Amino acid sequence: MTNVATLTAAENAYAELKAAAEETAANQAAADAVIAKINAIGTVENTAASKAKIDEARAAYDALTDAQKALVTNAAVLTAAETSYAEQKAAAEEAAANQAAADAVIAKINAIGTVENTAASKAKIDEARAAYDALTDAQKALVTNAAVLTAAETSYAEQKAAAEEAADNQAAAAAVIAKIDAIGTVAYTPACKEKIDTARTAYDALTDTQKAIVTNYQTLLDAEAAYQAAAAVIAKIDAIGTVAYTPACKEKIDTARTAYDALTDAQKALVANANTLTAAETTYAQLKAAAEEAAAVIAKIDAIGTVAYTADSKAKIDEARAAYDALTDEQKALVSNADALTDAETAYQAAAAESVQDWQSVT
Repeated sequence: MTNVATLTAAENAYAELKAAAEETAANQAAADAVIAKINAIGTVENTAASKAKIDEARAAYDALTDAQKALVTNAAVLTAAETSYAEQKAAAEEAAANQAAADAVIAKINAIGTVENTAASKAKIDEARAAYDALTDAQKALVTNAAVLTAAETSYAEQKAAAEEAADNQAAAAAVIAKIDAIGTVAYTPACKEKIDTARTAYDALTDTQKAIVTNYQTLLDAEAAYQAAAAVIAKIDAIGTVAYTPACKEKIDTARTAYDALTDAQKALVANANTLTAAETTYAQLKAAAEEAAAVIAKIDAIGTVAYTADSKAKIDEARAAYDALTDEQKALVSNADALTDAETAYQAAAAESVQDWQSVT
């Protein structure tokens, strides 16, 4: 080979080396530009600006040749940035979805409003509860008024229980009210007594709350008072028994009369044996009058004294006899000294006979 050939070979070699150097420089420049774009990404955030930087760096990187890509020393930073952005975006979207779900439930709970024992209120509470229970734990944690839902459920349950109790109390009271109304006009009969006792038993079985809503309780009290008062007087009248002119019988009659007169007109109407009292009083008065007349006769007989054959003695005997004969047989039975009258009459007749004999013997 001549040296001309050597020169030519040297020139070719130089040209090749220059081209390679220029290519290497161009590759490095392209890689450096991408490296700069990747570095420009900075802290990754879920923002449009951060996404634009990542996309720009990715597009620039993907446009490189494999040789240029090999020169990009921070390619892993780009991949990490893309991963971080994707994770942040997914997390943000999940958070937004969770918040939206929670907000929907918050709205349903707020819609409950004032809790009442109504089907409408119950429907709102149930709807909110179903929506809340359908949330994930993460979504439930975002429901800021969950306590309002729980309080609403508690309030509704309490109102419902109170309403049911009130209804039960009203039904129990109504049953007793009906029993009291069934007493009707009080009469001193076993049937009426049974109605009163039935109403009393039913009333006493009520709770204090139920008793407070028995609107006709006073009617029961009045019925019991009337029946008991009448029963007491009836018993006193029955206790009189056969009327006799004695202090004991008089006391029974007076006791019964006092008790009867103390009754109200309505109570007096229940005393079925009131006529017995009146009859006893009448009988006693008759017995008293008869006894007093008999006593007057007894006094007249006692006034006869020692019998003598005189006009005065005769007048006393005749007066006593007339008074005695005017008595009824019942009254005569009360004259304890009737025999004395008969004896006086006999004695007077004997004295008269003796006087006649004495006069005849003188003449």
